[in-house]
Amino acid sequence: MSISLITIYTKNMHYNSENTPVVFFNESTISQNLELNFHINKMNNDNYEIVMKTVVKATDQNKNLIYEIFIEKGGLFSIKDIPEDDLDEVLNINLPSIVFPYLRQEIENISHYSGFAPFHVQPISFYEIYQNKKSKG
Repeated sequence: MSISLITIYTKNMHYNSENTPVVFFNESTISQNLELNFHINKMNNDNYEIVMKTVVKATDQNKNLIYEIFIEKGGLFSIKDIPEDDLDEVLNINLPSIVFPYLRQEIENISHYSGFAPFHVQPISFYEIYQNKKSKG
């Protein structure tokens, strides 16, 4: 049984902060929101791709957009000799758990290097997400 990382890459990225530099003069509270999902693609034989899509939106107290970050972070893996009964769990827990730290770092870097405080994405338990999906059917 083996899971081999071939590469991690940025598939798509977009940053928007059309109200700069005016937003730097506003002394307002910033609210940040993160949306995250992922999907798995079987490429060929033993190769699988995961693409994690995320949108981070920062707004002020009046819901005006301060910045928005959109990233599609991909990972390409070779998965061999995993029993069929375990494959779904490997694809939905192990793969996102490997790619997610790279996505977190990219979000933090983009927000920081854009002149704002770094957006720290909290850790996510993909095991819990998977278990919740299974229990709901």
